[in-house]
Amino acid sequence: MLPDSSVSVAAALTAVAESCLAQITDLEQDLIVLGRAWLAPLEAFREHFAIVHPVRPVSAEVTRLPAEAVEKWQATGPRQARRELARRLLGVAGFIRL
Repeated sequence: MLPDSSVSVAAALTAVAESCLAQITDLEQDLIVLGRAWLAPLEAFREHFAIVHPVRPVSAEVTRLPAEAVEKWQATGPRQARRELARRLLGVAGFIRL
């Protein structure tokens, strides 16, 4: 369940980043919208986050899980979502004029 739900959550977060950062018109406002939308999967994937939230079972039990399972979860879930967000934020960097 965890690897599958991690892929689903990462896909949902990638869609949020794509949607919110597709066209920047007001950087501050667009980033606020992104931040709020980034939280939407917490509700949509409630069961997933009940397992992986930092103060919940997976984090507490991560040392007991097979290293390969933890790596797969991290690679297909949290790191994938962060990588996609970072890639899109780099695209936004061209919008910023100092």
